[in-house]
This record gives sequence, structure tokens and C-alpha cells, in this order.
Amino acid sequence: MPLYDLILQVKSHVPRHDVFNLLKRTSLKILDANGVLVDVKSFGHQTLAYVYKKPNERHHEVQMSQLTFASAPKVLPEISHALRVDEKVVRWMLLKRKRKMEPLIKYKAWTEEQRAAIESREENNNNNNDAGSEGSGGNRGGREFGGGGRGGRR
Repeated sequence: MPLYDLILQVKSHVPRHDVFNLLKRTSLKILDANGVLVDVKSFGHQTLAYVYKKPNERHHEVQMSQLTFASAPKVLPEISHALRVDEKVVRWMLLKRKRKMEPLIKYKAWTEEQRAAIESREENNNNNNDAGSEGSGGNRGGREFGGGGRGGRR
């Protein structure tokens, strides 16, 4: 299932519980289509960079929210229609993320032995870096800066 972001801009005078109900209705559409809600963020009242003009309306400020979800693409037209007919919504944007949600079975949990091995490996790397940098004369990890490279100053 691909990941989507829904950025939602609601009129600034709409009460907070109405915005919550709008997000709840949208979330239920996603869940009914066997989707997964990943994250819900509220950015509160935001002043716009320019005025949104609609017939008999001008918007200088909106309430912004973001809903991140994974779902089949068939639910997107249903969400778009519901937002289009809702008079509280000023604008919305559905974005598809490039990264897809992987099944949870692919995320392997570490055992205590694996975690201890990783920590000791990191500790050894830190000790080696500290010991090698004392008398190295400013050579930071084998990288040489300035000179000889493409486009560098000379």
C-alpha cells in the first residue's frame, strides 16, 4: 500500500471539535477501505502568504492539519469528493509519498545479544577514532579537504 499525505486547510472560524469530526470522518473512510492511519498532525491557525479568494469569501488565516495514511488508491476519489462538498474546507492536497509502507514482518526485532554486539562495535569504533586522531596532524578520518579535487580552490 502506498503512503499518502492529506494536507487539509479549514476555515479559521470553524470550532476545533468540527475539525476533529472532519478528520474522524476522513479517517473512517480510510479505515473502511482497509487502510492504516500512520500519523495525524495539527498545525493550528496559520496566516496565509496571500489571500485565498472564493466567491463572497476571503481567507487570510486557516487551520491546517496533516493526515498520513497507507491505503489502496481506490479510496482517494471518495475522500476528494467528501472534502469538495464540505463547506468548512478551504483547500486540501493529497500527496503520494515515494516510500511505500513495508509489511511489519520485514522489520526484525533485535535480540539482546544483537543489541550488545552493535553497542560494543560502536564503542570500539569510537575508541579507535579517538586514539587515531591524537597524533594525526589534523587528518580527520582520512579525508583531505581543499586542493586537488574537482572545483576546489587552489
